[in-house]
Amino acid sequence: QKRMQENHLANESELQSYFMKRMEKFINSKGKKIIGWDEILEGGLAPNALVMSWRGEEGGIAAANQEHFAIMTPGNPLYFDHSQSINEDSLTQGGYNSIKSVYEYNPIPKELSAKASKFILGAQANMWTEYMDNEKKVEYMLFPRISALAELLWVDPQNKNWKNFESKIPSILKRYAFWNINFSKAFYDIEAKTLPNQDYKGLLWQLNSNEKEGNIFYKRPGGDKEIKYKNNIVIDTSGIWTAVLRNQFHDKISSPIHCFFHLNKATGKNIILKNQPNKNYAFGGAFALVDGIQNNAGMSKSANFLGFSGEDLSAVIDLGNVVNIDSIKLHAFEQEASWIYRPKYVEFSGSLDNISFYTIERINTLEGSGNLIYETKKNSKFRYIKIFTKNLEEIPTGMPGAGNKSWLFTDEIEIF
Repeated sequence: QKRMQENHLANESELQSYFMKRMEKFINSKGKKIIGWDEILEGGLAPNALVMSWRGEEGGIAAANQEHFAIMTPGNPLYFDHSQSINEDSLTQGGYNSIKSVYEYNPIPKELSAKASKFILGAQANMWTEYMDNEKKVEYMLFPRISALAELLWVDPQNKNWKNFESKIPSILKRYAFWNINFSKAFYDIEAKTLPNQDYKGLLWQLNSNEKEGNIFYKRPGGDKEIKYKNNIVIDTSGIWTAVLRNQFHDKISSPIHCFFHLNKATGKNIILKNQPNKNYAFGGAFALVDGIQNNAGMSKSANFLGFSGEDLSAVIDLGNVVNIDSIKLHAFEQEASWIYRPKYVEFSGSLDNISFYTIERINTLEGSGNLIYETKKNSKFRYIKIFTKNLEEIPTGMPGAGNKSWLFTDEIEIF
């Protein structure tokens, strides 16, 4: 405080920069150099500081452009505490980083010039263990993604080839089994994807597996008969749909997947976003808001959310024709410790021509926390529905993450 008064430092970032430079000078005098997470960029980098870029690639890009060395370690795809299966049913940090996304990552951002690229030393994966209470769970989260990381870093980029690496995965897993390692078999899991039906009239469920010797069978909600999967499934009923992989003897060779579809007038419809979500929380894109799947598990299934860093959500849904509307719901999420804050307000609007929109209702306050639902129950008749969700933007003083951009997390939009 005395130093700030003496030098009339304008703000906390200048004070932080001053102490960082003093610390750097002291550490350099001992023959050492500073290495820090990309927060050390705030207030200006001290000479010789090395940056670990974990909040995306922006920190590494900024450091390299200032001719500081950097190591790329973005949460997506290099945090191994994130799920490696979209169907993960154990407790994890959240997010979704598949073995393929790890292998295909390039630690040299395309935004960098050839000169600046030389300041990228490489990449590193991180795995925090607050949700891992035993060694076997650590192994499960680490293997086989660590093999993809090894090739990512040690193979010449021009020689990298996913199909070639994919063909080696069976032998890699056999080696893990010989070593008695508790590795993940997520590579062979059933991969489920929701898609719009033709002309956005309904919903399709696409199922795939890398296990080529098995067959996928599925069940409709409330049904006890297994149906062999051949083509994309038309989802025409709300409820839990299940699927499982079986071998030639009809033995189960994968864990079953369960998907609860909540069908409504918005499900499967064409949706356009004005602002795109942060790429770390963009799985499924805009369609994730109308795919009929709701996230009730919070951050452990954070891949199901669309996340906006400092940006608003502005979405327009085309219902195909003019329909009677009794209610509209927006599902959102709040977890202040993770810098995810509820919006300032949510505004629902409607239009007949996608040009002139009329405000249905603006909701400024909402009780409760965690999984939030903003709903308007005013009857109306429209073809186009706009949902505008105002981001808190900068986190207020005294709150977790104060001074940083607020995250806005949204999930399903329902229209009845």
